[in-house]
Parts: sequence; C-alpha cells; structure tokens
Amino acid sequence: MKLSTLSFFFSEALLGFRKAGIMAWATISTVAISLTILGGFLLFYSNLNTLLYSLQNQLQINFYLNDHATDHQLEELVLKIKQDTNIESHQFIDKTEALAQMRKDLKNDGNLLDNLSSNPLPNTITIQLKSNADMATFRKSFDSLDIIQESSTGKDWVDHLLKIINMTKAIGSWIVILLGLANLSIIVNTIRLTVFARKDQIEIMRLVGATNWFIRMPFLIEGMLQGLIGALCAILCLYCGYEYLISQISTIVPDLFIVMKTAAFIPLTIKLLFLGIALGLFGSLLSLRRFLV
Repeated sequence: MKLSTLSFFFSEALLGFRKAGIMAWATISTVAISLTILGGFLLFYSNLNTLLYSLQNQLQINFYLNDHATDHQLEELVLKIKQDTNIESHQFIDKTEALAQMRKDLKNDGNLLDNLSSNPLPNTITIQLKSNADMATFRKSFDSLDIIQESSTGKDWVDHLLKIINMTKAIGSWIVILLGLANLSIIVNTIRLTVFARKDQIEIMRLVGATNWFIRMPFLIEGMLQGLIGALCAILCLYCGYEYLISQISTIVPDLFIVMKTAAFIPLTIKLLFLGIALGLFGSLLSLRRFLV
C-alpha cells in the first residue's frame, strides 16, 4: 500500500472521528469502562490464583488434641509423628501459650478475654509436611486416633474460596460479555452515522471506480482508533488504581502475595489493546455490511 493512500485513509478516519462528536466519545467511554472492568477481573484472578497456589503449596495441618488425653496417648502420638517420613517438622502449642498469643494479637482488645471462665482453646500440634506428601492420606491416618479431637488444613477453606471464585468468575464473564455487546452496538451506530453523513462522497467514489474495500478502510481505521483510545484509557485507569491499591494493601498486610505491576501489566496491556482494537474493527465491519456489500 502506498504511503499517500495510507495517509488518505487516516485523514478520512480522523475527519469521520471529528464529525461523530459525542457519539465517538460515547464509544470510547464505553470501551474504556468495559475494558477497565475486564482488566480489574483479570488482575483480581491473577492475585487470587497466586495466593491460592501459595497456600496449596504450604502443606500444613493442625491436630487439635482432646482435653482428656492421657500422657500415654500423647507419647504414642509424638512417637508416630517422629516415625512418619512425610513430616518435615512439627510443633506442639500448649493451650495456655495459644491463649496468651491470642491476647497479644488482639492488643488493646485483649481485655475481652478476661471474661472467659476457662480456656476454650485446645492443645495443638502443627505439622509441616514435605512437598511430595499426600495430605489427604496423611490426615486420614491420624484422624482415627482417639487423642485427636479435630484436624484442619489451609486446603479446607482454600477449596471453599475456590468455589466462590469460580462463581464470581462466571458472573463477571457475563457482565463483560454484556458490556462488549453494548460496545459493539454503540460502535455500529457511530460508524453508521458517519456513513450517512458522507453518503454523497461515497457515491462519488463508487462512480469513479473505488472498490468497496477502499471505501471501507477509513471507517475501519476510525473504529480501531476509537477502540484503541478506549483501551489506553482503561490501561491508565487500571495502572493508577492498581498502584494505589498495592500501596494500601502492602501497608496493612506486608507479607501478602501480590502480583507485581510489571508482571501483571505487560500481558494485560497487550490483551486490552488487542481487545479494544478488535471491538472497534468488528463493530465497524458490522455497521458497513448494510451499505457496502
């Protein structure tokens, strides 16, 4: 394609962009809002997947001991733990120590525990398993012991959290689809108005032998420009918002696993730019089918 032809296409696209006025900016705003919501979901799921992966790899299990356990039962349990090759390390947490730690964690609210008539916390053995251990099999082999009243692992609530995430993901996907359809509708109407405004020029171009694709190109570029600007606005909003959110979360929970900006935004930027341009291009093609077959 000649440079002069390409320059003509872009100048016509910019002319159509200016003539569209409010409709063009309505398209850009809708694209920006849709892609911001989509990008927010993608960042949210990236962070949750990172957190879940980290938690699932922490093969830790807590055994809560029966208050009426005898010394002999405790000795048998400790011996069984020491003989098990799946265990990386273990720690016995006395119920008195646990209550003192809870009081310390509550800080100024620690006096709330003064009203307790007795210590409700059980003696606990925390076990760290090796990376190749089968947690389900290991847990089953110990749960049958009388001394163990109950056991818990991080995997229990991780599985529940995963179900909630999947449900939220399905709802979010439908929201994004509906917003995408709204984008297409606005882009189609915007380009259609531009075509109507320039129908005399289009007829003249046809009479002098211009092909349909030659006539289409400015409108396609116009749609892609609207999608591109909308995507850039969405990326800017997400970057600023995510940077602020990371700084706030890191202050409150400094050890929380968070997908850093560089790792998250390079692939996200590419995806949003592609989606924005694709929305603009597809919307333009739909609007032109009626007029340029």
